[in-house]
Amino acid sequence: MNPTLYQLYGNDPSVSLNGNKNLDPQYSRSSELGCKTLVNKSVYFTAAIYTIQTRNTIQYVNLWDGKRPVDSLTYNDFRGNTYVNEGLQKNQGIDFSVHITEHEQFSLSLHYSYVERKLPGHRYPSDTLATKGNQVQLSRGGDFLP
Repeated sequence: MNPTLYQLYGNDPSVSLNGNKNLDPQYSRSSELGCKTLVNKSVYFTAAIYTIQTRNTIQYVNLWDGKRPVDSLTYNDFRGNTYVNEGLQKNQGIDFSVHITEHEQFSLSLHYSYVERKLPGHRYPSDTLATKGNQVQLSRGGDFLP
């Protein structure tokens, strides 16, 4: 997925946002294994397991004064927001559904999904033009990148 124009060139002073024209596209690879079966005339069942790996994940980040330790940052040390390519993200999960039709006027559908998200090792954004030597904090989750 290519970065949006807003992620590349956005400039919104109301939220201290600066776009990042050096973003790389995200690349994903996915796999899915599933089955669908008609149990009887009125019950239909589906199940699937899947995995999705995304490289160059685009993340919205907060920038903080790079000269101060993370545990001593205050609001005055905030330097704005931007987007960076953050690394690898892995999602995996399962989906189940059952559809029951007893007669034309009544049907019941039950669905269950479980998703697990992993960030196996954040990498420090190599784009120092966007981060300008500042501390980088993920907006989602609040983790600081090393």
